[in-house]
Amino acid sequence: MSSKRKTKVGVLMAATVLLTVLAGSAVLAGGKPQPPPPPPPAPEYALTALKPLPGCTDSAGEDVNDSGQVVGSSGGRAVLWPSATAAPIELPLDEGYAGSWAGAINNVGCIVGRAGWVVSGRNHPVIWVPVDGGYQMQDLTGYSADDGSATDINEGGYVTGLFLPNPDAGWPADRLGGVAFVIVPEDADGDGVVDTWFRDTDPGDGINDLMHPLDVFRDQVSFWWVWPTAINDSGWVVGMAEGDFFGNYLVAGTFLIVPDYGDPGNPWVNMGAPDANGCSTNDRATILAGNKGWDAFLNNDRQTDNGSRMVQVVGNTAALGDRAALFDVEVAGDGTVSFTSSVLPAATTRNWTFPLDINDSGLVVGHGYPTDVKRPKDTVEPLLWQPDKGTRALESLCDMAGFSDLGAATSINGVGQIVGTGTTGGGQRGYVATPK
Repeated sequence: MSSKRKTKVGVLMAATVLLTVLAGSAVLAGGKPQPPPPPPPAPEYALTALKPLPGCTDSAGEDVNDSGQVVGSSGGRAVLWPSATAAPIELPLDEGYAGSWAGAINNVGCIVGRAGWVVSGRNHPVIWVPVDGGYQMQDLTGYSADDGSATDINEGGYVTGLFLPNPDAGWPADRLGGVAFVIVPEDADGDGVVDTWFRDTDPGDGINDLMHPLDVFRDQVSFWWVWPTAINDSGWVVGMAEGDFFGNYLVAGTFLIVPDYGDPGNPWVNMGAPDANGCSTNDRATILAGNKGWDAFLNNDRQTDNGSRMVQVVGNTAALGDRAALFDVEVAGDGTVSFTSSVLPAATTRNWTFPLDINDSGLVVGHGYPTDVKRPKDTVEPLLWQPDKGTRALESLCDMAGFSDLGAATSINGVGQIVGTGTTGGGQRGYVATPK
């Protein structure tokens, strides 16, 4: 073999040895074995699929109370799951109703949502009340409603929602575009427990005497539509107001209404004097996100050292780039409202973000979409915002348990359980994610 060929062979052998040494350096360093890479983090949440009703293949989770009771729907019917692993209980309907949906439950077990009225084919806001080990339905509007839903209930039983009035009932003409409301229940039998959410002392008008209409704006020309989405235990209400202001569609924004219980009439509404355009504003309402502020949710207010009240509100606003926003609101003793707002951080690829609930610890759940495709279902990603850990994709924190995706997270209770609706091999299925 020539010396030239030997040199080439020697170079090849040396290169092979060098590559071998370099490859081995990942295992050996200074002659000592390196530890294996760390395992992936253990799931922080145990995932449980919500069982559908017998004969149905779908379920959807909407809300969960602090006892772990879950409400939602299955097969187009309102359902209660006494726990994440329990069989579903179909909520009863009075005669003349068909089809239902449950959207919120308080810690007493009262449930609100809607039920279809056969006469009109439209939905009525309803409540299901625990009675003698079962549930009893009460229509919150009677025949005075043409379509609507109850959206939330607090621990005192106060219910908020929205409906379109029946023109044949006694509603004034300027209410026919829609009635947002708070219903304050009463204790009809005097046992210390509220039990009645509908009372009509004038049967001729069909209007619930326990109902307080909500306003944010009002004028004689334009239609203002108010959608309340949540009510806390003090009766503070948040939601979205929008309207057709002199023919120009306007989203007025995310609002907060702080009631004045010293008002013997309607604690939630005190309309101010009309402006130059004839538009009046509710003095007890504050716009938190002007023009294109969407649905909002809030936790319970708490007292500060200086005697004011603080509450956290979450919502989505176009003014902040269609991002989830957190509003820290302070209400002084004289009723003056001040607030600061901040954008909740987006996930890495989900820049359209929508919060759907916040608990008293400040944990927020919701979902996000990529900026280039805003709405398709297969791009939805459930999100969890934590004050100490930032924004996290819920699917990265769960064992998934047969789910291909977790869709949107819709509710979080006081102990951190999260409810939502995702997809399994068998189709749409509600879930409960419980902290481990």
